[in-house]
Amino acid sequence: MAEKISVEQLDQNMAIVKTVNEPDICFYDVRKEPFDVYGLYNYRNEADFKRMPDKVAETVNQGVKELNYATAGGRIRFSTDSQYVAIRAIMPHISHFSFFAMTGSAAFDLYIDDPESGISRFHRPFCIDPFAKGGYESVLKFKTRQT
Repeated sequence: MAEKISVEQLDQNMAIVKTVNEPDICFYDVRKEPFDVYGLYNYRNEADFKRMPDKVAETVNQGVKELNYATAGGRIRFSTDSQYVAIRAIMPHISHFSFFAMTGSAAFDLYIDDPESGISRFHRPFCIDPFAKGGYESVLKFKTRQT
């Protein structure tokens, strides 16, 4: 019988952190300074993150109305010199698809700006527990302090 190998054993970047336990952790609200959010509608004043006003989404078609709360493409920009970045996401609905990985449907990606060129480069995803309900926490640690 073949030994079962988890994806975390093959690639530690895919390890799922279910609870963030950093002793000096401090979570901030992305709706407030110093964060900037792009690609989402009126994020500082709306209860939920969405792509456009409800009145507009409801007048286009049912597909647009349903996808209004699917916020893929929204971006949060900030600067830090921390040795890690952690998130706590509250998600009223997490979709599970047999044909789509959770890192593509309910996760967050971290990009880091290259100090020389200013170009944002993909670093890693915040991996989500496939059985998560209502949201999740995750942390990504850096080998060296970011500047």
